[in-house]
Amino acid sequence: MIQKIQHLVETLLNGMADPENVECVQRIPYHGGGLPQSPLFCIKLDLFYRSTIPSFPTRLKNLQGLKFVETSLSRAKDRFFLEDVPVRVDYKLQNQVDDEILSLKEADGALRPESTYGLFRLYHGIPVHSKTSWIHEVKTCLETLPDSFWTAQIANLKGRLEHLLADMAAAVFNRDTLYFHLGFAGYLETLAEVLFAINHQFACPPEELRFQMSGLAVLPNGFSAWFENLLRDDAGFDRERKLEIARHLAESILVLT
Repeated sequence: MIQKIQHLVETLLNGMADPENVECVQRIPYHGGGLPQSPLFCIKLDLFYRSTIPSFPTRLKNLQGLKFVETSLSRAKDRFFLEDVPVRVDYKLQNQVDDEILSLKEADGALRPESTYGLFRLYHGIPVHSKTSWIHEVKTCLETLPDSFWTAQIANLKGRLEHLLADMAAAVFNRDTLYFHLGFAGYLETLAEVLFAINHQFACPPEELRFQMSGLAVLPNGFSAWFENLLRDDAGFDRERKLEIARHLAESILVLT
């Protein structure tokens, strides 16, 4: 399978639109939950263009045999199957990455209300094509983010976690199943994000979260057991019980820093 992945990556590289404009291509690695034998597996690539990103379907015109092609209407992103393997390609502008990295270095830089998963892709991505040292310089910058970045991230995420707990409690009181599940989904995402931030790590791919969270150096006492109970879906763990466990985990995280 490793050889097939390498073959498919080469095929994708050879089929790039406007190759002279491509500064770098990175493949996003997997460490556990998204290994090739997993049904969650797919090849993820980030293409960084120096200037204009080719439009769809121009950017795929040199690739043959694609199946189930779909593209995002809100961002430069394509999904398709190549030789029966799912592939996801994100297209990004080099100067936008530079601007983002610069803002992260500033003492009063903007908080990131969204996931740090994009920074994970930048830092942990494996360069499979690179014209200059640019991507390595980006990685070096991400290694030396100021403590103020992590402090602000943690404070922001803790506040969000508390708000989501309040939403879940309101949903339980009102017997609103949909509102509870929406709050619970946000709670789980934020719980993972804050734990990665406390460990000064960027959030990994969603399909890797359960695997990588267990390996974090700083976790609340008994975290694994409490978290597994939180994910249970049997009759003994109704919404009231889930809220109780979620509140306990949040409280144990809030005192970590």
